[in-house]
Amino acid sequence: MKTTSSGLVALLLFVPALSAEWKPHQVRRMAGRSEVKLPGKFQIVTESWNRVVAVPYIAYMPDKDRLAMLVSCDYPHHAMILTSNDRGSTWTLPRYVHTDRSGRPDTGMGTGLAYLGNGRLLLAAGDGTLGDWVWFSSDHGENWTERNSGTVYSFDRRLSTGRRTLRSLWSLPALSLP
Repeated sequence: MKTTSSGLVALLLFVPALSAEWKPHQVRRMAGRSEVKLPGKFQIVTESWNRVVAVPYIAYMPDKDRLAMLVSCDYPHHAMILTSNDRGSTWTLPRYVHTDRSGRPDTGMGTGLAYLGNGRLLLAAGDGTLGDWVWFSSDHGENWTERNSGTVYSFDRRLSTGRRTLRSLWSLPALSLP
């Protein structure tokens, strides 16, 4: 703690953060038969993690100018969240959405993330056997509450006709949002 000249007490917290270098990139966009090249940048946030990371989803929360990223880590995959308060320059360390009583992750693979406004996020995760579970945060992704009312389907498979199924179908009629 530190006391300022005006008598206010400030508490300094040091939170570990991950940073990734922005690298130059060129975006190519087709415009009819011609091609438009635009300058861009990219970063690989998970490059230094030394673990299996799959299926990233990003949601922007404009009321807090915060990004939330849902990734699925390790094998079997389990949902993890990390956030950025500087538009992706640095990220918090990833943390499991939920763990069981013994501290093991128990969400399964993250399959979707959406910002609902007013600090509320919705994510879907599951193990592919009993369907997906719906998780909500009402504090910009800091804490998560499980809700399993309704059904969430979020898979992509080929039908026997060769056509693809709908990528995400969310049916939550009985669900009251926090």
